[in-house]
Amino acid sequence: MIRSELRWALRSSILPALIISACVLTAVAIYGTVKGLPANSTPSVLQADQVTENLVGLGFGGYLLSVVYGSYIGARDFGNQAVIRRSFLANGQGRLLLVKTVALSVPAILFGIVGAVAAVVTVDVTMRAYGLDFEWSPDTTKILMGVIVAIAVMTYIGMFVGWLCRRLTMAIVILVAYTVVIESALLGILPKICRFLPGGAISAITLDAGFSARLPMWGGYLTLIGWLVVLLGICLARSKYSDLG
Repeated sequence: MIRSELRWALRSSILPALIISACVLTAVAIYGTVKGLPANSTPSVLQADQVTENLVGLGFGGYLLSVVYGSYIGARDFGNQAVIRRSFLANGQGRLLLVKTVALSVPAILFGIVGAVAAVVTVDVTMRAYGLDFEWSPDTTKILMGVIVAIAVMTYIGMFVGWLCRRLTMAIVILVAYTVVIESALLGILPKICRFLPGGAISAITLDAGFSARLPMWGGYLTLIGWLVVLLGICLARSKYSDLG
């Protein structure tokens, strides 16, 4: 069953389309950030390693599309009622969810790695345009790992929300509204409290210099793990209720 789910997830045309779109968004975000710098603070007069770290941290900019992909995986079987047959084959909705959770690990990590590579390539090209070299520091490695984990985790969050909503459109609207509007506002209003939200945790693992109230990196990883465990538990609880019904 896991092989079947993984094969379907990797062969779906939506995966490469969203990955390519995410890479484009990442490149645009990095290039736009550099172009938007004031003339007296362009990369040519800044430390190359600081520029590298700050720009590489924008690599998770395509995470919104990984959320869309995750919600598609989570909600797709409910749209065509295939969940009934697949739940029977998996011996229950809960088991089907666990199968999806395991199978999603491959495309989620793939999404994250491609996003990180796109960030590195874009930063390198952009910095060369300003006469600077890509300076690889220990923090750059940490940030890139954070980017990969952030994108992968958001893919899972998208899947869990899609599973709970059972409708793809509803899941996407909720996720986009939350990540783009609601969470950003909360982080600005109550940073000390809301740093424990997924977005705050992502700021920690990507060493976001623009968020002064961020958690230590290890705290960000633990927070994201906690969110995944909680959401998985809620999804399993609903699945158990659906099976009993």
